[in-house]
Amino acid sequence: MTEPLTSTFSSRPDGAFVTETLEVRWFVLGTLSPSAFPWAHGAGLTQAAPRTDRYVVLPGVDGVGIKLREGRVEVKARSGSLGSRALGTMSGEVERWVKWSQPVGSGVSWDQGPGVRIVDVDKTRWSLWRDGALIELTALKADGQFWWTAAVEIAGSVADPSRLANLCEPFESLEQARGALTLDASRGYASWLERLTRTA
Repeated sequence: MTEPLTSTFSSRPDGAFVTETLEVRWFVLGTLSPSAFPWAHGAGLTQAAPRTDRYVVLPGVDGVGIKLREGRVEVKARSGSLGSRALGTMSGEVERWVKWSQPVGSGVSWDQGPGVRIVDVDKTRWSLWRDGALIELTALKADGQFWWTAAVEIAGSVADPSRLANLCEPFESLEQARGALTLDASRGYASWLERLTRTA
């Protein structure tokens, strides 16, 4: 169930809006274990319909992400870093992000300039809204590789980072996450895709 976001973004009559979040995210190579599915249900996460997002990956750029998602163009930029934090048995990079989202027509196309990659990412996502924060687990396929990502996003420009440890606590009981949600695995989508395409 999606919570209203009226306090977390500014909107315009043309349907564009801006969202600010505080986030920690991890990417792990491999498929999700079957044990993740009953875990998600037990933790209260709801599965969304599978979807494919199309990303523009800029070479050498890990702080700006551009994607086409369900009829909208989204540009997401890192606006600040709070550094690494211990979050229970996990550790991760805590970052602030700003996202601009704009509806587009069905005929939108990408101009693929020198070094730019277009990558389709298939996603199956489980999520839960809790006290203005999104707890997320997503199975991914990109460039023929299977990955999964876990994340917590707190909405708002002045979100309190001290809340992250408590919000990340559900991942403590996910068997596949034990020992996997480390500082080395912690990054945003832009950084993950930039690394993925650099080694492809």
